Amino acid sequence: MANCYQYSTLCNATLYQSIMNATCACTCGLCNTTTTNACTGLAAGALVGPCINNACQTGATCNTTTQNCVCLTAGR
Repeated sequence: MANCYQYSTLCNATLYQSIMNATCACTCGLCNTTTTNACTGLAAGALVGPCINNACQTGATCNTTTQNCVCLTAGR
């Protein structure tokens, strides 16, 4: 699903948890993000989705005010 980040609140909802974990594992915090830079090809400051438990994928940091993940530097 290309827009998983829009449904991140369903990761912990009993009714939707299994389908979210199967189709949006990274959004739900269930994938290995240490080898993939979320900001590859993006400019510094680009939004890459919502923070999950105040955490983001590799290459991004959580803006705790907006709860959005933001690229720290331009991705390579």
